[in-house]
Amino acid sequence: MLMFSLENLDPLLDAIYLLSRFGENANIECSPSMFSLIVPHHNLELNVAFQMMPQFFNYFFSNRSHSSKIHIQPLLSTLKRMKEYQITSLSFFVLKLLDRLVLKFSSPRNDLPLIRKFRMMCAVKEDMGNIDLETFVSIDSQQFRHVVIGCRDYFVRVTPTHSHVRFSNEINEFIFAREGGECIMEGVGKGKVDDEVFLVFEDSVVSLVPQRPEKRCNRCLEYNNTKRDHRENLKMKVDKITPLVDAISLLSQVFDEADVKFAPTVLSITASKPPSISFTITLHIREQCFTEYSIFHQYRSWRISLHYLHQAMYAGRNSSRMTIRLPPISSTDWSPMILTFFSSRYLQPLVSRVNLSPPEETDLELINFVKYFSISSEVLERIIVYLCLLNDASVFVTLTSSQVRFVATLEHEIILNKEDGECEIVGFKGEFQIDFKLRLFPMGFILNLTKDIPKIFFSITDSHAVMTVPAFRPFGQYMLYFPHIQQLGYV
Repeated sequence: MLMFSLENLDPLLDAIYLLSRFGENANIECSPSMFSLIVPHHNLELNVAFQMMPQFFNYFFSNRSHSSKIHIQPLLSTLKRMKEYQITSLSFFVLKLLDRLVLKFSSPRNDLPLIRKFRMMCAVKEDMGNIDLETFVSIDSQQFRHVVIGCRDYFVRVTPTHSHVRFSNEINEFIFAREGGECIMEGVGKGKVDDEVFLVFEDSVVSLVPQRPEKRCNRCLEYNNTKRDHRENLKMKVDKITPLVDAISLLSQVFDEADVKFAPTVLSITASKPPSISFTITLHIREQCFTEYSIFHQYRSWRISLHYLHQAMYAGRNSSRMTIRLPPISSTDWSPMILTFFSSRYLQPLVSRVNLSPPEETDLELINFVKYFSISSEVLERIIVYLCLLNDASVFVTLTSSQVRFVATLEHEIILNKEDGECEIVGFKGEFQIDFKLRLFPMGFILNLTKDIPKIFFSITDSHAVMTVPAFRPFGQYMLYFPHIQQLGYV
């Protein structure tokens, strides 16, 4: 039996949130002297453990060692909800049969306690090995953050010697010397130089490094000392594929091809070129939208047929999980991208291959999100229905410090005033006037793209008016780049 209590659940909530970024399940392992939450990540040859000593708790009791498995997300959601209700006192029970986790939350308002139960599964105890705390290398946590951010290849070689420790890969190298006080070393370098250790970094590791020393608890990352196969340079897994299928379906209705770019923290799809369409569109999906997203290179970019990509994803639309694998970095024959769909309905995973070709990357400017104006999707629908239909899907826009004016003809216009709350105008200083043109064609595509979106944002660059539409709440966005009015020959 395991039982403990906490008056402040924030440290436990923070730890479970971080662990949730590494996997879906966690092992609860306990002994009379230690409580651990462990997320095995065998694809990255990595175990992540959050360990707490009995002194961490207000009360702690465990009469024997045991290990069991639990789904992280329901536990995390419950703890978040209790914090929102300002309920911070927690009692934690693993019952004798080890098939139920029971949480009892107590309110400072002396209400009746809230009981929540979670199903647990049998788990094989992870072999974490024995950590020799007398042999170690220590560096400042901020320096380690610089290493993680600088070594964006995710594959990092760590070489300790008697005088320094080196973190390196093909892109970057960081050396911390013992004599300069840049690192602390104990038991390292006695006799021959220690073996190299290979680390695989995810962006999650950055947030796992504590900003300040933690009391009575440890965050432990254990990496297997093995060399990884360089043939795979990206692993991407998503458990809810319907939003992604819908996004590809929407783009494929208008565009034939797109450039797909995989960067360390974001996946981007950029489409343009049809003669009748004046804008270029980019869909950005941040890593948080995926169950797993790790790329072992700075970035990769390919040209892809949206039609074939949509066909492949539509065939697997009822799957519970999808993974994407890219061709090797060294590949010169444009090997296909491999999509694998998993479902209890299939005896075998469904595998689709989509051909890749060299990218035709469009040079798009960085957006200054400090200056923008925003309108609601209902207002945009009015503009399209009442103005664009009168003028070849086009509307002229005049932005000032107090209003936004949309004009189709001399007799047809819509004016939105900032003071009346009809629009937001943010970041602009003084009096000004900016004129540009939007050709919102195809109008049906724009309406579908912005349906049920609370706010649509507009920014101005040197050569484009940019419409930003939030997506994959809140981890993505569509960005539509419209050429400036001067480029189209208007005055």
